[in-house]
Amino acid sequence: QFKEEPLVPIGVGLTCLALINATRKMHRGDRASMNYWLRMRVAAQGLTVAAVVAGSYFYGWSATSKEKIKATTEQRMKLDNDKERERFDQRMREAEEMHRQDEALKAHVPPSSADLKAIPPSPSLRTEPPASLTPSKSWTSWIWSGGGRGSGAPSDGDKKV
Repeated sequence: QFKEEPLVPIGVGLTCLALINATRKMHRGDRASMNYWLRMRVAAQGLTVAAVVAGSYFYGWSATSKEKIKATTEQRMKLDNDKERERFDQRMREAEEMHRQDEALKAHVPPSSADLKAIPPSPSLRTEPPASLTPSKSWTSWIWSGGGRGSGAPSDGDKKV
């Protein structure tokens, strides 16, 4: 960046230097010098803005640089698309291979209905809830049973001393 627009950092440095000097003069109570350095700060800021505008005009916004940016962007997009296509093709080849293996396995070992009946159902596939989760007949039985704490009898922690 400094090589493209060397006047901008110089202008920023001069602006900071003028502001620092104005602050020092203000602390010393020298109003005339402080006003001078504040005016220098404004001038340095103006020159910095002019350098930014001129640098943008001469270095950054020519038609050739726009074309270069467009060409570079198109090349990046093409490379990204090619890489993504290659990843997709690799995943597709792996999926096709797994499908071929599954089909070959199915062709060699067909499941018989007797084999399927001999396998007991998994406990995780039960349709009814466990007995501990079945609701009671009424809310009063829940209260009399201790409200989910176990039995209706008071525990040792419930007794008063």
